[in-house]
Amino acid sequence: MHEQRGKSNEALQRKIAVMGYPCVGKSSLTLRYVEGSFPDAYDTTIEDYHQKSMHFHNRNYLLKITDSAGQQEYSLFPRSCSVDIDGYILVYAIDDKRSFEIMQTIHDKIIDSIGDISVPLIVVGNKQDLQHNSRMVTVNEGQKLAKEWNAIFIEASAKDNTEVDKIFEKLLYEIERSKNNLLPEKKANCVTFMSTRAPLLPSAPVVAAQQMPGPRGPRPISPQQFPKCAKDTLASILQTFRQHQGKVARSKLADIQTRIDVDVFCLVVDRRATRLTTVSDQFRLLQILAEFFTKVNEEVPTIRYQLFDVIFLGREGESFLHESRMAVLGKLCVHMMQFGPYSFYADVAQWLNRISRGSGKNYARGFVTDIVNAYMISEERLNMHEFLLPLREFAAEFTVYFLIFAIQVHEPERSWAIVFTEWLRDDATPFFAVVKENNFLAKEFASTTFNLIAKFDLKNSLDENLKKAYHEMVVSLYNNWKRFIGSPLNVGVLVDVFREYGRIGEEDQQKFLQHFCLANQMKSLPMAEMKRTLGSLPVDVKRALPTEVISMIELNKMNAELHSSGRADGSCLLQQGGTCFLAAVNGPRLCPMYKRDHENLKINLAYRNKLECLLRNVLEHAVDKKLFPRQQLMCNVQEIEGASENVAPAINAMCLALLDAAVPLHHLFCGVHISVGSSLEPGTQKVKPDCSFVLVFKPSIVSGGELIGSMNTGAFTMAQYEEALKKAQNSALQIFDFFREAMAKKFTVKLTYGVEKKLRLQEPDDGAATMEESDAGPSPRKKRRSVQ
Repeated sequence: MHEQRGKSNEALQRKIAVMGYPCVGKSSLTLRYVEGSFPDAYDTTIEDYHQKSMHFHNRNYLLKITDSAGQQEYSLFPRSCSVDIDGYILVYAIDDKRSFEIMQTIHDKIIDSIGDISVPLIVVGNKQDLQHNSRMVTVNEGQKLAKEWNAIFIEASAKDNTEVDKIFEKLLYEIERSKNNLLPEKKANCVTFMSTRAPLLPSAPVVAAQQMPGPRGPRPISPQQFPKCAKDTLASILQTFRQHQGKVARSKLADIQTRIDVDVFCLVVDRRATRLTTVSDQFRLLQILAEFFTKVNEEVPTIRYQLFDVIFLGREGESFLHESRMAVLGKLCVHMMQFGPYSFYADVAQWLNRISRGSGKNYARGFVTDIVNAYMISEERLNMHEFLLPLREFAAEFTVYFLIFAIQVHEPERSWAIVFTEWLRDDATPFFAVVKENNFLAKEFASTTFNLIAKFDLKNSLDENLKKAYHEMVVSLYNNWKRFIGSPLNVGVLVDVFREYGRIGEEDQQKFLQHFCLANQMKSLPMAEMKRTLGSLPVDVKRALPTEVISMIELNKMNAELHSSGRADGSCLLQQGGTCFLAAVNGPRLCPMYKRDHENLKINLAYRNKLECLLRNVLEHAVDKKLFPRQQLMCNVQEIEGASENVAPAINAMCLALLDAAVPLHHLFCGVHISVGSSLEPGTQKVKPDCSFVLVFKPSIVSGGELIGSMNTGAFTMAQYEEALKKAQNSALQIFDFFREAMAKKFTVKLTYGVEKKLRLQEPDDGAATMEESDAGPSPRKKRRSVQ
């Protein structure tokens, strides 16, 4: 039995290793438990050590925690995680499938290293706060894996501090049980492990008051009669904030929160349930709150938001109390649309902006769902949607949340089209100003909402006037998005309409073509899907397509003109997508004495300084330098037009120029540019990819392309890198085929010209004329050849 014992008052030491795939939150969980904090920025962990004292089962413990570096399939198992370790915490992220798949590999390494299959284990699914919008691994999958290893399974969130303490308590229990250090459990004194955080069960509150952190304050033994208690308490709070001009002492705020719990929301003494059990009482509470915020509307905006914060946000971090207030806030958002000031929604939007990352999306979606159900899913003759129209004037930020989520939670109808066009008709600048400042809203709109807006524009049953107005607003969205934001939009619906192009009417075809051209201008078209769809269309439908559409889809074809510069031994003018590069090669020729390499060819390259290193290394690797000692090869690359971040065509142009100059090569090489993700820079109009790669390959029989050089900008995960590498290898195969086709056409032209000249020289009757005609013809060295 491995155990460190000393005097009775000395702490027992237990060593714990935290392991898992990179970027799953191992350090965040450890720091949250040891220091009680959550790191603001990601910092790659090499290996960290932490200690924390703990009192458990009437004993003192000193936990020594090893926060290991991220483990991958072929990583060496760290020695620090195999020597004298008492238990392991294996962590994966519920939004990363790869991190879950690698768990089996890490577990096998642990067993192979320590040789004990019964080692204490905890399987942790981290980032539970992302379970509603990014979950890739289900709870059942995690439980099944833990059951196979006879381990304990817990889902946690280091960000929200959910179940973090429970992880280490459970592991320590398993460690002590494996060492037979626990006393037998007695029925009268059973030990129960409970989370310090309560589950979110609004319909069945289970959190006792003594379990919840934060200041408490005196509780009235016999609460006043509702609704008088709610009115008096709210009036007293308003008077207090007026007297102190919003600067209320923290101790007084604690007492105010207790009064709000008991007198406003009418929670019982232990705050496990509410006294407002009837529908009439709950509706009366909404009326009282609406009247209160009508009075608050007369205050300055600062005090107005502080009062909103005190009433609804004062119990953030205490699960049941906060969720019970959010339930009332959701109903109040519906009620205030008819009976309260619209400025109330400006305070709601200000709070949603503050918590936009994390739970903000879920709250916004919930509030919008309630409003949609009340005001947009109703009989058309009631025109309930008209209550929404004034919102734009008083709470423009909230209208952005409504427009983004309303179309996601319910199929759009006539009422949606009216609200959409009325809010954006005169001036869409406020809408884009809010989206531009909120990266979360920009991504949500670009990835999901706009595709649904475009879908409704292409397929709807609106009357002619409203249909025309809606279509004009959608076209305006394209142009304004390009002007204010600029990132690509998800327009996957265009692929579905493209498949049915031959079966839709002429008006719908014209509308589709307009969408197609606007999306193409923003580089938002899913070209891979479009190309596959174009190839599957019937011949008659292809003939009916405008040539502009076909050319846009096939825009990424490569065009090369060999020997485009008569002054160079070999040259290539390469157009790939929207970029164009000219590469020229001179040599091999005698090298000056001071630069001469007596054993190898000297390669001189002229290109941009930032990228010259990559291309120089590729040339050093590909050119057979030993054939030309004491000579030099002059290489020059010039960007003619196009996006400067895509430099892969420069590499491809250089390879073709070397082939055109007949320079001996060990192998061909090609460059592929891959972008991963996109993010909006706050405060600017620029949108850049999260990361971009320039990957250089040589031909390979096994994989099609073997990586020989790379360059990247931005941050990326291993999953993103592996995905980019796979896509680039497929593209490399096509580029190598293009190289072979280009050179085949070049030599075919040379061979044909030489044979024709020889035959004309052999003709006896008009030999002089043939010679004269031949001399007047273009030189094969000077003739330009174009390959497409």
